[in-house]
Amino acid sequence: MARVDHRIGFLVAAAVLAAALVGCSPHSSTRASSARGLVNNVQDVAQRVAAEPSDSRLTINPPDGATGVSPTETVTAAVAGGRFTEVALATASGASLAGVVSPDGERWASTTPLEPSTSYVLNATSRSVSGHETKATSRFSTLAPGQQVTGKITPKDNETVPADRPVSVLFDKPIGDRAVVEHALQVSANPPVSGTTEWRSDRELVWRPTPSWPPGGHVMVALSIFGKPLGNGLVGASDLRSVFAASQADGTPPSAPSSSTAPASSTQPKSGAQSVTGSGSLTSGSSAGSTRPSAAKRSSKPAASGNQSSSPGAH
Repeated sequence: MARVDHRIGFLVAAAVLAAALVGCSPHSSTRASSARGLVNNVQDVAQRVAAEPSDSRLTINPPDGATGVSPTETVTAAVAGGRFTEVALATASGASLAGVVSPDGERWASTTPLEPSTSYVLNATSRSVSGHETKATSRFSTLAPGQQVTGKITPKDNETVPADRPVSVLFDKPIGDRAVVEHALQVSANPPVSGTTEWRSDRELVWRPTPSWPPGGHVMVALSIFGKPLGNGLVGASDLRSVFAASQADGTPPSAPSSSTAPASSTQPKSGAQSVTGSGSLTSGSSAGSTRPSAAKRSSKPAASGNQSSSPGAH
């Protein structure tokens, strides 16, 4: 409260000086009311200053007690009315995870991926502008592997198939939110082709070309579900991808794709290539994206035991 006390002291001193000057004035009787008004105003300001919050306010995500957190989530902390002096994220067994503090000292974010089926503790300390320290703790746990969905795409990568072969995505668990999966499915072909989707069951999505793949054409299928909620408390464990070819009209395998015939990608679209989404709509380019491993495979090994906390001075 040192800063607040100094401000109140200054205001009170100003009021006392004003009252003294009024008392020495030959017209003190006519200015007494003005002096009293000044003192009252000073008192009001002093009360408002004293009521100002002296503690900073911390917000942590995931919040304390959270369960079923996706391993793909970034742990964050933010402070209002102060700066972080220390932030430490660790597993319940004590293995530290790295993080960075923003230049203004008001935000922190983890940089080490979380592990599935793991309990974590985040301890954060901040100091307000008045010098008061505030501490906050969040204990949370991540999804178990059984809450993640994996799958496979057929035709398989590098396979050559008949021109009428549909695309099938088979999941290892029933999908509760089919719309998310359909929206995440991207099919790119060169020459372009349209198609439709249908669900054979709650575990299998089929994308059928209309009327068929161009003979000798090359197709890329991508399903971007990594970290996305798929219903029934499940999330996607990894993205899926397959690049295959349709056989020639005479049944022979097509030639290797060149820069002018390969399916377009989201990073290097080819002129004239088009993407067909799971809903059957035709759009320019492709949003296939890159294949990402499961959260368990992405996670780095826990850091060695010791103090791995972040502070503004370290960044």
